[in-house]
Amino acid sequence: MRLLRRRGLLLLGIFAIAFALIYAGSSQLPKRYSSVAWIKVKDPSQNLFIKSGITVDLTKEQRAAILTLESPRLRAALQKSVGAKFNDIQDVSATGLEASPLIRVDTTASTPELAEKTANIVAQFAVGDRTTKAQKVLLTAAGVQQKSADELVSKVTDLSRQLQGMPTTNAAYAQLSARLDSATAALRDASTQADTSRTQAGVVDGGMAIYEDATLPVDPDFPKPLSWSIIGGLALLLISIAVVYGREELAGRFRSGDASESRRAGTRVLGVVPTANGSIPRGVVTGAATTIDEVGLQLVHLLGRGKPNVVVLCGVDGPAPEGAARHLAQAIAESGARVVYAGCRGVAYSADDDAFEAPVPRARLSVVHEQQTGGRMRVLDDGISIGELTVARARTIMRRLTEQCEYVVIAAPSPTIEPATLVLAELADATVMVAEHGVTKLRDAERAATRLRRVGGAVLGVIVDPARPGPISATFVPRTAGATAG
Repeated sequence: MRLLRRRGLLLLGIFAIAFALIYAGSSQLPKRYSSVAWIKVKDPSQNLFIKSGITVDLTKEQRAAILTLESPRLRAALQKSVGAKFNDIQDVSATGLEASPLIRVDTTASTPELAEKTANIVAQFAVGDRTTKAQKVLLTAAGVQQKSADELVSKVTDLSRQLQGMPTTNAAYAQLSARLDSATAALRDASTQADTSRTQAGVVDGGMAIYEDATLPVDPDFPKPLSWSIIGGLALLLISIAVVYGREELAGRFRSGDASESRRAGTRVLGVVPTANGSIPRGVVTGAATTIDEVGLQLVHLLGRGKPNVVVLCGVDGPAPEGAARHLAQAIAESGARVVYAGCRGVAYSADDDAFEAPVPRARLSVVHEQQTGGRMRVLDDGISIGELTVARARTIMRRLTEQCEYVVIAAPSPTIEPATLVLAELADATVMVAEHGVTKLRDAERAATRLRRVGGAVLGVIVDPARPGPISATFVPRTAGATAG
């Protein structure tokens, strides 16, 4: 959501521009209109899917192409009917549907009128072509029957001539008479069948008829500028969100410690801290590595020791790591300055946000650090209650702490998470941010540095720590022993 708020206008602009461009571009494409006509199969024997003895499965949706634009006779019929507009016809298909007595005729053309006209022509052609075929079959049968009748006529004539003048008492008379009667009956049947076939050929319809004429299409089925614009705009919007989010998540992180990261983070990269075994993380440029001790010496040389100095260490996107903050305070103490180290109490850094208790009592830490630094470093046992911090209280705490030492090192949470850190940064002499190598985003560092500068905080730079910041020394178990901020 933060990404969408920050890039909302840009993403909306991308969607609007994509919508306009797709709409304008698709509107220039040639339009295609589709029309549909229906043919009814009246004779079940003409149905392509019905076979004797076979049951049709009504759940299937099989189709059979009966006619397409590839048919030479159909092309010839269309060219004769539409003339020069034939080239504007894109597609023609007549399809038989299973378990249905209907045949669907689909046509696609450049104009609504041509699509409707083509659908009607194709439907009429399909019906007329089937009628012509049926008539041809009947006329062929009539021709065969007529030929048989003609042959029988000559046979009857020949038998009649033989019987003429033959006495009835002749032994062959009865046989010839019987053959004549049989030939006459066959002639009569053949003539009747030929006449019947010719009569049926004149009225046969081929078992098909026009069921529904084509409709005039209103809207083109291609292109669809509005639908395409919405879908394309949303697709580009999602791609843009993925690109921007991926760039935010996968790029723009502290990895090398070079000058480009300093510019993009809005603050100078003081250096990349080596890992626990002393190695530099992969990708760090030559000269970008530093140690906490070196950063501490830089602070001493920069701030001097003429007056008490307050240094705030804050995380960029979380609390400052306790180990790095305490180590920095110890490095300043080893340079000869008296140091008080304090954490911000009340900031939890755990998965369930439960209060964190330091595994080592703060009084013992104070003793350890006093022994290591010759008594020059003390650890504030109770820490600073960040949740109750106000400007007046912060001034009081600073005054009390600076009375005891030359440097006060405070480990605080990120200013983008805890506004009270800005109160400390405003009163501090220097603020150092701590980022996690390969995880913290440069943009988050820029945002944190901007907030610190707005309140007048002196941001010295950012330290890149290869280890994930752990719980800061902020959530202490309150103790009465040792130094306290009151």
